[in-house]
Amino acid sequence: MPDAPQPTAAPQRERRTSGFGTVLLAGLATAGLGTLAAGRTWATAITGTPGPREVSVAGTDVAPVMLPLGLVALACWGAFLVLRTPGRRVVAVLGALAAAGGAAAALLSAGGATDAATDLLSGTADGGTSTSAWPWVGAVALAGCVVAFAVAFARCATYPQMSRRYDRDGATTTAATPADQWRAMDDGRDPTV
Repeated sequence: MPDAPQPTAAPQRERRTSGFGTVLLAGLATAGLGTLAAGRTWATAITGTPGPREVSVAGTDVAPVMLPLGLVALACWGAFLVLRTPGRRVVAVLGALAAAGGAAAALLSAGGATDAATDLLSGTADGGTSTSAWPWVGAVALAGCVVAFAVAFARCATYPQMSRRYDRDGATTTAATPADQWRAMDDGRDPTV
């Protein structure tokens, strides 16, 4: 009876990297959408006296910490790409905290957007006020970013890492002076090892 074929390393490699791209793209997309929402118009107020006038309030006016926290979350995804497992865990925690803070800022400030727009019209919005969905989009996006960081934290040991090819291995040069280095090269030795 013939022997059963031996499993190859390819399925294990696929299993190790499965989900890395998905989590990374989800994290970047949600952090980017949360950052975008912070700069969009959240509320508009209109007055008809003394003449028609409309003012808008952006998320950065109402929740000024949301934009920087969203940018921190985006930067953490960039750092997550280049770090190894211990660094990735630290960055995932920092990014999750930043994204959670941005989501909380959006939720807490969403109701005050119309008041802020009305205040810009000296408290009179006789033409009415309107709100947009951007505060809620930003809050949901940044909450999704927190979830992506949590998944990345839990699975980062299984994700591929950058090569150690150019890392220092702790070896010191054997030749101390330039003349010694030239002699080592003449002898066929690498003076940097």
